[in-house]
Amino acid sequence: MPALIAAAVGGLYFYLTHPTTLVVAVAPKGGSEPALLRAYADALAGSKAAIRLRLVSYGGVRESAEALRDGRADLAVVRPDVLMPRNALTLAVLREQATLVVAPQQSGIDGFPALGGERLGILAPRKADHELVRSLVERHGLSLVDGVPGGPVPAGTVALVPVEEADLGRALSDGRIGAVILLTTPTSPAARRLVGIVRDADANAAVALFGASHVASTLARMPRLQAVTVPAGLFDGAPLLPAEDIPTVGASYRLMARDAVPKHCRRGHPAPVRDACRIGRGDPRGRRRHPSSLRHNRWGDQRAPAHSPGGHRLLRARAGELH
Repeated sequence: MPALIAAAVGGLYFYLTHPTTLVVAVAPKGGSEPALLRAYADALAGSKAAIRLRLVSYGGVRESAEALRDGRADLAVVRPDVLMPRNALTLAVLREQATLVVAPQQSGIDGFPALGGERLGILAPRKADHELVRSLVERHGLSLVDGVPGGPVPAGTVALVPVEEADLGRALSDGRIGAVILLTTPTSPAARRLVGIVRDADANAAVALFGASHVASTLARMPRLQAVTVPAGLFDGAPLLPAEDIPTVGASYRLMARDAVPKHCRRGHPAPVRDACRIGRGDPRGRRRHPSSLRHNRWGDQRAPAHSPGGHRLLRARAGELH
């Protein structure tokens, strides 16, 4: 009997003190999200937290979302416009992007309709970005083709051309592309640098900046994107650019949890917890609602990423359920 008691006490001690390990599907390859989550996992490992993260890398956000959906991961980096698992809830917004086209003013390209018959550059192309660009181009009655077709680009067609940042200025100057589309955080140093390269490619150091037109109807058609406003004067130079606010749409990268449903669902919990409870109960409202952190964002306010108020509570609840 003493041996049984000792074994039971030892098992209880192990149960109470052994950290729970959550599997995290991270993507995209080469993106900032894997590095961010690696730093967070290392910080947890060096603390007395009851949670540990085991990161599993995937090539793209579709694959990481599928891992979450199929139960191969507890958490995952997800881009909702690519694939939104129905059994998942947003814990934190890791990164938000805006879609912005930048062209030398001398090109005459001043909106999506003017891209017909032009070559459009894109940096670090990912499949998810291609699909978003295709959807926006087709919204304006244009078709998108990959690569550089021989001779002039047909009217009504946009040729998407991958280009490296180091070659962007030359590609614009020698006519290999007429403009570049950016899917990026506008406040980032990279965005400021790229706008500067396009400005330098214009004889008068002038550029045209524009986003997706008809934002409200675009979001109605593509509800997993979000409205973004690039504020006037964000980019340095003489004059400051843009001259006025630019409304557009963008995608987000999110840390999402699978089946993170606390058993103590109660009224009064933060909205993300209530959404999780609805999903767990099969309530369709939990699926139709936008995640609580999906909200209009005005860039340039220097605010921190929009972490859901209940994110850490959900993470702890998920850890408790795994115990």
